[in-house]
Formats: sequence, C-alpha cells, structure tokens
Amino acid sequence: MLPFCHPGAFRSNRWTCCLQTDQAVQGCSRTHSAVTLGDWSDPLDPDAEAQLVYKQLLLHKDKLREKYQEISNTEAAREQSNTAKRASDKNQQRLTAAAHLLEVIQGLEQAHRAFEHQEGGEKPGTGTLPPP
Repeated sequence: MLPFCHPGAFRSNRWTCCLQTDQAVQGCSRTHSAVTLGDWSDPLDPDAEAQLVYKQLLLHKDKLREKYQEISNTEAAREQSNTAKRASDKNQQRLTAAAHLLEVIQGLEQAHRAFEHQEGGEKPGTGTLPPP
C-alpha cells in the first residue's frame, strides 16, 4: 500500500483535492488501512460533467457528420444494386442514430448560444430559444 494518495480525481489538468497540476505528484493525504474503497467518494459536479460531454460532442460533430454521409452514400449504392438486406438494416439503424445525435448537438448549440446571449447582458427570453 502506498503511504500517500489523492482523495480527489485528476480533472481539468489538476487534482481536485490539492489542485496540483502534475498527475504523477505524490498524494496529498496519508493512507491508512481503515479506509476501504467503498468509503471513497468524489463529489460530482454536474455542470462540469455536462460541459465535458458537450465539449466532446462538439469536437467530434464533424467526424460524425462525415460518417453519416459515408453510410448514407453506401446505403444509396446498396439500394441501387439490391445487395444484403441485413447490412442495409444495420446501416439504417446507424443512420437513424447518427441523425438523431446530430439533431441533439444542433439543439445544444442553439441552447448554448441563447445562454451566452443571456449572460452577455440581454434580457431573458430575447435569445434564439425560449427560456427553459
């Protein structure tokens, strides 16, 4: 057992417990045999977690759109040649999921822009989306 540990998590390039920026730095709390893994908890920050998910969606939006176009083109070619129905069904499921995810990303972007407008000094309700 190590003599020191970090009771927090390494998030956003720093430890949440001691704010050290080096991930390999020695722990900030002494360990002891009385603590079990079930006792450990790291309070989640829902806003930070939602921002991480949003950031990942935005980073990969273009790649998702490219894959959607690729599958769509492949599906169109298969329909013309009447090949493999099973592959066609699977591709149709992928197309539907990708289209739905792209719609969700677009909705998130609109909501984000509306929030930025509200934070920028506009009166609530004057953004591109109605207030929640």
